Amino acid sequence: MMMVCGVSCDHRREDSIRIDIDSVIKGFRPQVFPSQYSVKFTPVLEQATHGDAPTSRKVLSITVHTPTDRHQGLYATPHGEVFVRRDGSVEELTASGVQEWCKRNYQKDLQVLQNREQQLLKELQEKEHRLQDKEQQSLMELQDKDTSTHVLQNREHQLLQELQDREQQLLRELQDKEHRLKEAEKKLASKSKVCVIL
Repeated sequence: MMMVCGVSCDHRREDSIRIDIDSVIKGFRPQVFPSQYSVKFTPVLEQATHGDAPTSRKVLSITVHTPTDRHQGLYATPHGEVFVRRDGSVEELTASGVQEWCKRNYQKDLQVLQNREQQLLKELQEKEHRLQDKEQQSLMELQDKDTSTHVLQNREHQLLQELQDREQQLLRELQDKEHRLKEAEKKLASKSKVCVIL
C-alpha cells in the first residue's frame, strides 16, 4: 500500500508557487512557452466513515510537453515590444524568445510541406504504375483481337503520350509545391532576421 502525504497548501500559497515556477521557467533557454507546461495541485483525500474526504494537503505536479498550439500568436506594440499570451496574462519576449518562436513554427510548416511533397511523389509513382498496367492490358487486348499493327502502334503511342502528359502535369505540380516551400522558407527566414533586430 502506497501512502501519499502531499504538502499543506492554501489558495494563497498555490498562487505564490505558480508565480515562482513561472519565473523559473521564464529563465529557460531555449524558451519554454506557456502551451508547453502546466501546473496542477491535486488534493490528498483522507479516508472517512462516509467515503474519502479532501484535506488541506495537496500534491504538486508540473507537466512539460511538446507544443501543440501552432497558431499561438505574437503581439507587438508600436515601440517594438513583442508579447505572447501566458495563462490569462501576457509576457514580453526577448529577441531570442521571438527567434525561438519563429523557428518552431517554421519547422512545423516545413515538416507539413515535406510530408506533402512525399505524398505527391508517392501518388506520381502509383499513377505511373497504373498507367503502365493499363497500357499493357490494352496491348494484350489489342493482340487478342488480332487488330492491325497500325492500330496497335497508334494505341501504344496514345498511351505513352498520356503517360508523358500526366508525368509532366505531376512534375509541374511538384515543382509548384517546391516553389511554394522555398517561398515559405524565404518568408520565415526574413521573419527570423526581423526578430534578431527586435
